[in-house]
Amino acid sequence: MQQPPRIFCRRSIMILMTSWIFVVPLMGQASAQVKSAKWQDISPQVLAEKLRQDQPLLLLDIRDRTHYEITSLPGAVFAGSDPRGYLPNAKGGEVVLVTTSPPQQQQLQQWSARLIDFHFQVFVLKGGIQLWQQQGRPVMHRLQSYVIPGTVPFVIPRGLCESNKPAQEFH
Repeated sequence: MQQPPRIFCRRSIMILMTSWIFVVPLMGQASAQVKSAKWQDISPQVLAEKLRQDQPLLLLDIRDRTHYEITSLPGAVFAGSDPRGYLPNAKGGEVVLVTTSPPQQQQLQQWSARLIDFHFQVFVLKGGIQLWQQQGRPVMHRLQSYVIPGTVPFVIPRGLCESNKPAQEFH
């Protein structure tokens, strides 16, 4: 009667050893992928040149909303500080993360890992938005770009479809 427990013990040891042989290399690959989720720095000069191309880069501002609304790069999209809420399309491409200077390393690692999972090549603006501004490059002040009702003329397209007459303009 003593033999069945030994067989059971040998089988369980064999199963553990086999699983250990297969699991440990997979764990190493996963950690290598996290370490390879790295970004490249891009200087303001190179970024300005790339923004003039036909297919400009996607600019994601990962600072907090207050800083984004005060000053941001033209065309930058507010993405927030948490990458879990951002779902890019899976086509990939090039993306530049706009940060403060110096950037928060943990935040950059999370964002770059998220974007690399979606096949993006990730760049980080070297020197952040501060260096961009110091070099005299254009910025947007989003708080000043909000429209206050009653201050901007608008066009009502009334009559345009009915009688092919120009619309009325109101001030």
